[in-house]
Amino acid sequence: MPYRMLGYTAKTFERMYRVVNFFSTKQQKLIVPEFCVLFNGTPALPDKSVIRLSDSYITALPENSAEIVVKTLDVDYNKDKEILKRSPTLHDYSRFIQKDSFNAAYPETLKRWLKLAVKAETIEEFEASIS
Repeated sequence: MPYRMLGYTAKTFERMYRVVNFFSTKQQKLIVPEFCVLFNGTPALPDKSVIRLSDSYITALPENSAEIVVKTLDVDYNKDKEILKRSPTLHDYSRFIQKDSFNAAYPETLKRWLKLAVKAETIEEFEASIS
């Protein structure tokens, strides 16, 4: 994930700072990037973890090297998970993905679910429509 974030950051900075002269001797001011991944896959991760780009380096991290630290939050559905309690949108997304993962082997079911999900206003309405 940190490697992917390095690529995203380079592309984003390229677009954001098109008018900046990167060859200037004057120091350029940049926004401070923060990296966070909402993870809902396998293997299961702790609710909160940190992954560093330097964990993937072949040799020890020299003082003048790049480091990216990514905060990872596991958002797999669990009704007691604190982050899902704080965000109704994230809760509903996580619940939908959990239901979807049970039926991923059935493409027709998935197509029907996606149509119903687009029409539904809430996760409760969606769940009622598939019951």
